[in-house]
Order: sequence, then structure tokens, then C-alpha cells
Amino acid sequence: MKNILFKITLLISTINNLVAYDFVECSVSYEKEQKTELDYINRAYYIGFIDGLNGFNGDLYCTTDNVKMGQLYAIVRKYIKNNPEKWNEGKYLLVLKPLREAFPCKK
Repeated sequence: MKNILFKITLLISTINNLVAYDFVECSVSYEKEQKTELDYINRAYYIGFIDGLNGFNGDLYCTTDNVKMGQLYAIVRKYIKNNPEKWNEGKYLLVLKPLREAFPCKK
């Protein structure tokens, strides 16, 4: 229980400071066919950020064993593309909200 409380506290303390617009640009680079050096950096950041939040898997969202990381990247990218009104929110919300919707935890 302490572990989940620590994670939630950490998440809440940083949400207000992290505007997502730069992360949106990184998600665009994730999809691009023609990649510049900046696209590669943005793509790595996008993937790394989502990979880093995979530590919340089992606490804030719950995937099954057969879910691949590429699926998580695609779910987040689809949410970003379909919700431009959310681009001013924290990037944690841009990642965790679609993952929680796609993979809710059983109570």
C-alpha cells in the first residue's frame, strides 16, 4: 500500500508542472516515416516516457501478459491525436488516461 501511495503522491506532485505540448510533438515523431535527428530524439523520449510509466502497471492501469509495449505506444498516440483539447494538460494525464481506459484494473 505504501508503494502505491508513494507513486500517486509523486504523480500528483508533478502533474501541474508538466505541460504536454512538447510531448505531443514527440508523439508525432513516433509516427513519422522520414526521420530527422530531432525526430529520433523525440521518438526516443516518447517511448522512454511511456516505458517509464509502465511502473504504474498493476496500480493505475492493468495490462495482461500478452500486451506488447508497441500497443501502449499506439493507444497513447491515438488518444493524443483524437483529443487536441487535452494538449495543455500534463503529459502524465495524456499517457495514463488512455491506458486506464484501455486496461482498467479489476476491483
